[in-house]
Amino acid sequence: MTAASISFTGRLTIGGSTLTATLTAAGSNGLLVFDGTAGQQVSLGIGQGIVQGGVGINHPNGSSVAGVGIDYLGGDIHVAALPVTGTYTIVVDPTGSYTGNLPLTLSQDLQLGTIAANGSAVAVSLTRPGQRARGTFSGTSGQRLSLHVHGVTVSANVVVLAPNGSTVTSLFLGQTTTLELGPLAATGTYTILVDPERANTGALSLTLSQEVTDTITIDGASKTVTTGLGQRARVTFAGTAGQRLSLGLTAISNGLSNLSLSQPDGTQLGSTTGVWQFNGNTDIDYPLLPATGTYTILVDPQGDYAGSMTLTLSTEITGAITPGGSAVALSLSRPGQRARLTFSGTAGQRVSLKGTGINFWGHTESLVTPAGVSGGEFFNAWGTSGGNAFGGPLTLATTGTYAVLADPWSAATGNMTLTLYDVPADVTGSLTINGAVVPIALTGPGQKAVFTFNATGGQAFTVRGNNSTMSCVTILLQSPAGGSSSGPCGNWTMGQTPGSTTTYTVTIDPEGANTGSVDLSVTAP
Repeated sequence: MTAASISFTGRLTIGGSTLTATLTAAGSNGLLVFDGTAGQQVSLGIGQGIVQGGVGINHPNGSSVAGVGIDYLGGDIHVAALPVTGTYTIVVDPTGSYTGNLPLTLSQDLQLGTIAANGSAVAVSLTRPGQRARGTFSGTSGQRLSLHVHGVTVSANVVVLAPNGSTVTSLFLGQTTTLELGPLAATGTYTILVDPERANTGALSLTLSQEVTDTITIDGASKTVTTGLGQRARVTFAGTAGQRLSLGLTAISNGLSNLSLSQPDGTQLGSTTGVWQFNGNTDIDYPLLPATGTYTILVDPQGDYAGSMTLTLSTEITGAITPGGSAVALSLSRPGQRARLTFSGTAGQRVSLKGTGINFWGHTESLVTPAGVSGGEFFNAWGTSGGNAFGGPLTLATTGTYAVLADPWSAATGNMTLTLYDVPADVTGSLTINGAVVPIALTGPGQKAVFTFNATGGQAFTVRGNNSTMSCVTILLQSPAGGSSSGPCGNWTMGQTPGSTTTYTVTIDPEGANTGSVDLSVTAP
């Protein structure tokens, strides 16, 4: 660079007005000066303008202090501490034949002062291109803090520095985000540095929070946890290897939160669960606890959500139930609690389940195999007719100890009575049109009758069920060409004229847990 190549000169003041360097001649440079003091922190904001080139800050002795390459989006330069007191030079050096205007703004970091944990949000308004914001907070070794960045109108890099200047965490963000800082490694003064992208301006707010901590007891009292913006809650409990636990979540008012469970060694047990306020109440069922020790439930609100939820931690109700034996009454009085009733089963055995006196809305009753996996659902309902439900039969694949798992939805509480049935094989046989009446007895809830008969094309026939004691049933009449069904109560008939000679199957399926007898026949017509 020579004196002849300089087409613009000017003077900038730290904290003063923006000055636009205008370079009209191809290949020309800009030269600006400012006065600085040794140790002074300085930022140079370079606005949008010259498409490509370089901008540098030179020492009073002419050596380079800092520099940056720019494009049409501009950029910035940050000098942590000027090396000496004196007059510094800013050199604008476009590449090739680029000309035009380049706004330059010289600033020091905006000082936010001390940010208090669990205090009010600190508004950050960065109106000077290239300016950063700097605040501090006092931290203690082991302390768990969260920095919630919200109300964001500018993309920026947010950095948290430890007392020794090392980086605790750093994140480039353009929207509401929470940075987790803990546990802090040292006691001392920490720094929060907000550095907008390039020379952009805008605003955001910072909220610093310390985690809420509490304890909860399995099968003990519920705990209500309240969190502010970006604030997490850590709730611990003493668990024993082999325990089966469920967490009921009620009175949820904090929008969306992620909940996770950590084992005594710090590793996560199961997956993180998202809990939405509009779901009302909900629950989480955990895998078997693998070890004895202290477990941690972490409540981590997302976005700009704050509020509360009530936690209830419970073991499963356990007991026994016998196929063909007595009914078992259950009282599920704790939000999120399930019940597990075990029984011995044999490979090939069929079982069905009846629920009565059900007074909560939404539940699933399923079969758990000896391997601990689902063997199918007996019933899965938003509600029940008159407090009753029925499902099955389900066929047991292996011999071993099975369980009936009763699981209310959405942390519902209430009562139900369960009866498990040993279901005999379906009654099967054949019929003849205008042949003998076949008496059928279905003795096990879930048992069906399946009979076949041959019909000639064009010959009308009527399937008849007389002297029925089964109350309501579902009748399904099928041929290879299709089928029809009806749901009569009491005696019944179903007629049809086949288009061709074929074999029909008639299935009688009593409604719910009904059993009884019927006289079955087929006549022409």
